[in-house]
Amino acid sequence: MIALPSSAREPALPPTIRIVVPFPAGGALDNTVRLLAEGMAMHLNRSVIVDNKPGASGIIGSTDVARSRPDGSTLLYNTGAHTTTPALHASLPYNTKTDFTPITLVSDSGGLMLLVAASSKYDNLKSLIAAAKEQPEVLSYGSTGVGTTTHLVAALFTKGSQTQFIHVPYRGMNAILPDLKGGRITFTILGAALAKQLIDTGQVRALAISGKQRHRDQHTVPTFAEQGVDGVDVPAWAGLFGPGHLSNETVDTIYQAVLEAARRPAFADEMSRNGGINPLPKPGDFKKYVDSELRRYQILLPSLGIKMD
Repeated sequence: MIALPSSAREPALPPTIRIVVPFPAGGALDNTVRLLAEGMAMHLNRSVIVDNKPGASGIIGSTDVARSRPDGSTLLYNTGAHTTTPALHASLPYNTKTDFTPITLVSDSGGLMLLVAASSKYDNLKSLIAAAKEQPEVLSYGSTGVGTTTHLVAALFTKGSQTQFIHVPYRGMNAILPDLKGGRITFTILGAALAKQLIDTGQVRALAISGKQRHRDQHTVPTFAEQGVDGVDVPAWAGLFGPGHLSNETVDTIYQAVLEAARRPAFADEMSRNGGINPLPKPGDFKKYVDSELRRYQILLPSLGIKMD
């Protein structure tokens, strides 16, 4: 729990706010949300705690928030999985459009990268594709779980390149990296901002990036489309949501707290490494983006044949 200064203003919110993260603790996503919670607590004069509730590709934690009281006491910090999950399930214990209130996009790392170990013999996407076609279902890739964005990018790549890899799901990226560097899997997918840290330290090489353009800090890494593999367009973002039917006043209070948190040096430094956005979009704009992504994935993802129910 975070110590709070008595000088912070008192909004109409419960004394404790819980931010649910539907993924395991540890890693850059967790670091970001904990800095966000600290900054919000300082501004709101409230205790803001982070509650990791992993499981079922984010559904367990999301369900917790969807069923919470719409009073600002419970929030959700989720990735693009928030918009991809509904397209992979025939039914969910919540309605993604009506049971959540989008507050703001917090980070966007500019796409996801296909990474191989620094010692890998594959130095471009063409050579990886050629090897996979020569040895179908022999080479492998690691994801952070079935139906996660890392899995979806890899699946879109295999579909677009007409290749077959063995999918190895893990519980979090921290478990993947040792196997990638040790040669036990061929490649993995990671958000560009986080991948940059591994690239800069010489641990991995990037062969491609999802999205429509190259990353601003990794200009030498071509997109999948530039290398002849179309349809790999899954952004790497994270945002803050409340349960459905949050009042406009509560949404605005929380949004202002996020803006203040984003101005703190510790949070700004973290975001400079992990895809921070400036300015943070207003709640209405974030809602439009979320709704458009939900529609897009309902068209794009069913053809992958990923069964989650």
